[in-house]
Amino acid sequence: MKYILIYLSLFFLFVCCQMKSEVVLTDKRIPIPLSSNSLALLSPDSVFDSVTYIPLETTEDNLITNIDKVITTDSLIYILDKKQKEIFVFNVQGKYIKKLDRQGAGGKGYYLNVFDFQIENDLIYLLCTSNKSIMIYNLNFEYLDEIKLNGSFTCFEFFEDYIYLYGDYTQESLNNIFVLKRNNDLYAQYSPFPKQQLGVGYNGYYLAQDSFDCYAYYPYQYNIYKLYPDREEVILQLNFDKDKVYPIELQTASSFDRDKYRMSISPEEWPIEIHGNLVCTSKYYIIPFVYKTLVHSIFYNRENGNVKTGIIFPSKKYPFANQNILPYQKNFIIQTISTEAIDALRTVGKQYLIPEVLQNCSLDDNPILAIYKLK
Repeated sequence: MKYILIYLSLFFLFVCCQMKSEVVLTDKRIPIPLSSNSLALLSPDSVFDSVTYIPLETTEDNLITNIDKVITTDSLIYILDKKQKEIFVFNVQGKYIKKLDRQGAGGKGYYLNVFDFQIENDLIYLLCTSNKSIMIYNLNFEYLDEIKLNGSFTCFEFFEDYIYLYGDYTQESLNNIFVLKRNNDLYAQYSPFPKQQLGVGYNGYYLAQDSFDCYAYYPYQYNIYKLYPDREEVILQLNFDKDKVYPIELQTASSFDRDKYRMSISPEEWPIEIHGNLVCTSKYYIIPFVYKTLVHSIFYNRENGNVKTGIIFPSKKYPFANQNILPYQKNFIIQTISTEAIDALRTVGKQYLIPEVLQNCSLDDNPILAIYKLK
C-alpha cells in the first residue's frame, strides 16, 4: 500500500505539471531527451487512444500471482504465470475456462518450469528451461511431443521457417541468438558476448516480432536489432547522453564489475539500463529502460519517426496506466491492473476515477487486463 500511495501522489503531481519529451527521428539514432534535474513524465493520453478492461474471473482453481505473457486466439485468452508454472485460459469476457498444469518430474509431458510459450497452428509450445526442451501440446492440453534443446533458453519466437531462441548469456558458445529450422536442426548461432558475461541471465522477453520481422535487444546495450536466420542488423540506436550510460569499457564488463561500479556512485547517477519486455506493434517499437531507479518507456512511431519517452503515469482517462507493457496484437498492448491499485483509489476517496466495470472488484480478485489501443 505504501508504494501505491506514493504512485498516487506522483499521479496528482503529474496531472498538475507534466514535462513533454518528444523528438523526431532522422536516422537510425534516436536522441532520447532526459533531464538530469527533473522527471520526464509521459502522459498516457499522448500514446493511448482507448482502453478496454477485462476483469478475470476468480475461482479457487485459478488464483494468478503474476501475468507474465498473454496470447489471444479468436475467442480465448492464454495467460502465463511463470511463478506458478501454469497457463490459464479465459474467454474474451474474462470467464475462466481451464489451465495447463503439468509441473513435476512425472515423465513425458511434465515440466519443471515454463519461461515462455507460443501458439501456432492449434498447438501450444512451452519453453521449459530446466527441461532443456520445447514441449508441444494440443489446445486440449494433451501432450504430443517435444523439441530437445542443446542448452537453456529464456524466450523464443516462431518466425517464417525458423525458431529463434534467446540464450540470455548462459551459452558456452558465447552467443545469445540460436536459430533452428522447423525440423529442429540448428541453422545458425550469433550475437556474441565476452566470456566475462557468461552465466548471469536477466530473464526478460528480449525477443519480439510483428507481421514483417523478428527483433531483439540486450541488457546494457543501447541498440534494437532485426534478426535474420544467419545474422542480426542494428535498426535503431538509442542515443542517450554519454553521461547517462555505462562507460564503453563497462558495456562489455561482467555483471560483478558493473555492480561494483554502481556501488561506487549514488543511485541518482546509475547508468541507464535496458530492461523489460521489448514490444513491437504494427505502429510502434516500445522499449523500456531504467533511469534513476525508475522505469521509463520509449515509444518510437515507425510511420513518422516521432519519439516519445518518459515515465508513464495515470491520467483521468487512464487512471491505471503504468510501466508494465505486454505485447498484444496489431496496434494494441496489454497492461495488468492489481486489485490493490483499485482499492488504493477508494482509500484516498477517488472512487470516481474507477471505471464502472471495475467498481465491484475486491482485493482477493485476480488482476485485471487493460487492453490499450495505441494512437
